[in-house]
Amino acid sequence: MNILYSVFADGWGGLEKYPLTLFEILRKKGHYVAIFTKKGTKLYEESLKLGVDTFNVNSFKKIDFKIIREMRGVVIEKKIDVVHVNTSRELYNWRLALLGLSHVKLVMTFHIGIPNHNELLHRFLYKRVNSIIAISKFEMMQMYDRLPVPHNKINLLYNGVNLDKFKQNISDNTDNNINAIKEKFNIPENHLLFTSIGNLSAGKGILEWVKATIEVCKKREDVSFIWIGDDSHVTENYTMEDLKKEVKDAKLEQRIILAGYQTNVPDFLKESDVFLLPARNESFGLVYIEAMAMGLPVIGCNAGGAKEIITDGVQGYLCEPEDVTSLVATINKATDNIDLLREIGKKNIEYVKNYSMELHIESLLHIYKK
Repeated sequence: MNILYSVFADGWGGLEKYPLTLFEILRKKGHYVAIFTKKGTKLYEESLKLGVDTFNVNSFKKIDFKIIREMRGVVIEKKIDVVHVNTSRELYNWRLALLGLSHVKLVMTFHIGIPNHNELLHRFLYKRVNSIIAISKFEMMQMYDRLPVPHNKINLLYNGVNLDKFKQNISDNTDNNINAIKEKFNIPENHLLFTSIGNLSAGKGILEWVKATIEVCKKREDVSFIWIGDDSHVTENYTMEDLKKEVKDAKLEQRIILAGYQTNVPDFLKESDVFLLPARNESFGLVYIEAMAMGLPVIGCNAGGAKEIITDGVQGYLCEPEDVTSLVATINKATDNIDLLREIGKKNIEYVKNYSMELHIESLLHIYKK
């Protein structure tokens, strides 16, 4: 099967990384994989490094006849069977690029929220879509209400994780790398470490995180917190430096650390005791699965896709979204019950086998063939 992934977002999060997580396994299974994206993006650079056939345009607009011609040319030249788009704004150009090419299947995944697309123009656009993938039941129910497609075209498919990568990191606990992260950031060895991963957008819960961690650290001396991620590609009325200043003003910058973008995320998780991400309304929350694959208990919010993969008291704890008081109470509960949570973390390694990349791709290929 010849598959073309279309991603024209500028960031470097789960949406943009998604095609690359599929590439190696699909290629080993004998499928051809190519990516169509914007030149100069992180996805463009990483695709070239991996040796993925990468097609690009310098800029992207919803309707651009030059882009439409290039899209159509790639589909015909590479004999593409499936075009998989990952944002709704790409649909305009692809709807026109695939005119007369009814043998090419058009598949969509929504990674970040479901827009209300029930107008006449949207009905025309979505009529060409063969399948839509919802990455959580939460998303799927929104699709039923907001998208002009028959329910049988909507498929539930949770994101997958390369579990082998995390198994390797769990077993790699030599004397040389134990506590390397704590040493680098001057975190006391006996402190419980709560690690968070995500961009610094309000949706990820960073504002509640800063306030809650300050409150916790003022009252107890046995915990430290670290957030991995920055404010690039984030449009908010604050910056990373603003958040750091808030922590510094509280004289807690040694225990509440905004570490910025990091490439060695598994190393951070390996030294952590609890994974914490109070995201307000995650569509799914792949990072929770990655943390559980490293044997960590997790704390998320009782909202969106997170509550589908985290059962309170089973995989970790749930707090209420946008609620600093609830978040503080949940952090304290986790700290006071850390032995229980460590046992939960061990069980999470087995639990996340349900979210393996192999199972994800098996189901994905079934959707492509429908």
